[in-house]
Amino acid sequence: VLNGAFTISRGAFEPIPTPRAFMPMEVARERVQRYLGRVATSDAADEPILYRKVRHASVARPPNVVVLMLEGWSSAHIDTYRRSMGLPLLGLTPRFDQLARQGRLYSRFYANGQRSIEGAAAILASLPPLPGMPLLGKGMEQNHVDMLGELAQGQGYETIFLQSSDRRSLRFDSIARRAGFATYLGNQDIPEQHARPKPEGVWGTWDHNTFQEAHRRFATMRQPFLGFVFTSTTHTPWLIPEPRWEKFPPMGDREKAFNAIHYADWALGELIDVARQSPYFENTLFVLTADHTSEFVDQPGHVPSLFHVPLLIVGPGVVPGIDDRIGSQVDILPTVVDLAGWTTGYSGLGRSYQDQTRSGERAALVAQGRVLHWITARGWISHDLSRRVAASSGLRPDEQAEMEQNLLALYQLTTRLQLENRLQAAMTVAPRSVAAAPGP
Repeated sequence: VLNGAFTISRGAFEPIPTPRAFMPMEVARERVQRYLGRVATSDAADEPILYRKVRHASVARPPNVVVLMLEGWSSAHIDTYRRSMGLPLLGLTPRFDQLARQGRLYSRFYANGQRSIEGAAAILASLPPLPGMPLLGKGMEQNHVDMLGELAQGQGYETIFLQSSDRRSLRFDSIARRAGFATYLGNQDIPEQHARPKPEGVWGTWDHNTFQEAHRRFATMRQPFLGFVFTSTTHTPWLIPEPRWEKFPPMGDREKAFNAIHYADWALGELIDVARQSPYFENTLFVLTADHTSEFVDQPGHVPSLFHVPLLIVGPGVVPGIDDRIGSQVDILPTVVDLAGWTTGYSGLGRSYQDQTRSGERAALVAQGRVLHWITARGWISHDLSRRVAASSGLRPDEQAEMEQNLLALYQLTTRLQLENRLQAAMTVAPRSVAAAPGP
């Protein structure tokens, strides 16, 4: 419970977000509507434009959905991506590469930020981090905003959130409740599967432990269910349980990080192996992505490389292959809604990958501190909300100007709706109450 002194001190020392106006609001609305392909569903003045009503034919057997947010996985360290980029192979991810041949791999997919909490907000709420606005866990959740677990509950799903770190790490315990997850586990709730536990004080438990506990829970849950899993082994100090996962001599941080990826890939493969033997597997959508890239990128001066993360979707209704359309983490929520056949309304800044229209106009709005980047198939620009600070080579001046206006319109409208608590549309389907699953 917040006491008066705490509330006053926070209010006195934390900056108050203020709306920014780069263009008339009606112009911003029209640009955002056109970009997202959405139209207002009523003439009510207080209904947000960032709203879409989804209507699907009923699905006889709604699929389970499992979202894996892999800590610090960069596309540049996955051979399937490296092969398409013409880079020498590293051999770190044989299990991911094998799975990629069975699902749909999105080759130009980007994290919306550079921190785990930013990735979580984008995936769970379809909202990117925006300079000057509060993050998830620090105010964003006070808005009426649709979140993935709530939408799943509204479709009759059981929901569970597992993270490899301490229960209260990044405030995910509270965030999971707000996001609509009836069951929440941290590393205190996850049994040890390795002979050698992680040293005391090191962030998170081994990925194999988390994945195996996730599988155990999935196998006993009422279907359909939604599971969200956040891993930790591929985080500094990049430890591994045994030397057998040393792909490279651990001479420096880069080699240690690569070895941790190699171990995490093995743990991912073990999850898929045991899941295949369970009844839930055949009717489960697996969504594999990352929270952000690692610090070891091949092209540190190339903006898209700083945010290039994997997205692989495997499961019923998914057409295998490689999809080179631009996308980002905010697109996961609407894509899940479409693939799972949910009938619901939602608000957010994502475009479903099931939407085949205007593919050339797709873009990713990503944040790097106080700078926003707008990444498209033609190139990218960078803007600090005062001026354009960089752009990729080959873009004509008119192309840069158009991209800048889209970036500013999205920022202006979204921050205004957030400040006025109008992100969520009134017609969004309310979640049902789901009883918590038994404790560990």
